[in-house]
Amino acid sequence: MNLRGFRVQLALVVFIIILILGLGFQYVLRQKSIINPLNQSLKNIPGVVKAEVKPSFVQRGSYTAINLTIDPEVPMIMTFDSLKETLQATSGKYDIILEDSADQFLWGVFQQLKIVAEEAVMTGEFALLEERVRNLAVEKDIDYELAVDREFVYFRLKNKDGFLQRVVDRGTGDPKINFHTKGVGINGEVG
Repeated sequence: MNLRGFRVQLALVVFIIILILGLGFQYVLRQKSIINPLNQSLKNIPGVVKAEVKPSFVQRGSYTAINLTIDPEVPMIMTFDSLKETLQATSGKYDIILEDSADQFLWGVFQQLKIVAEEAVMTGEFALLEERVRNLAVEKDIDYELAVDREFVYFRLKNKDGFLQRVVDRGTGDPKINFHTKGVGINGEVG
């Protein structure tokens, strides 16, 4: 089609080429200036075994996913404090996906503890939460680690078959960081 010397097909081709070049340049720039340095910072945090930043293509207002594997022998609070400090220094929002090796038994124990944790978040009675977690861990013959800060309650349950890590949000602030888990869920499903 030709409109008084203006070629629509040519303009469309030029527009598509410029759009592809612009998106490619934006991708490379973001990788080099944000994603790669963030990946390196995360890997330097004590207790982080593996960190993989998965950027979203639609950036504004969306969350960047970070797959994270944490050493179950390093104290959680040390790892999570450093993780939050690193992420708070950036301008993005993050979905942290924790990987663990929970089995159905540990998942069932956590379901019992989750009720107690939600109660502690509502009442602020974290000493009672610690007592209940300790009693349940002794009863079920598992090792546990419990940590609390102003934003989250952290759980780690371990037995000879694996470990479970969960983070319960206390609902106290801006959801810049959300935690999810890639582990065992209901009926053995990942969740």
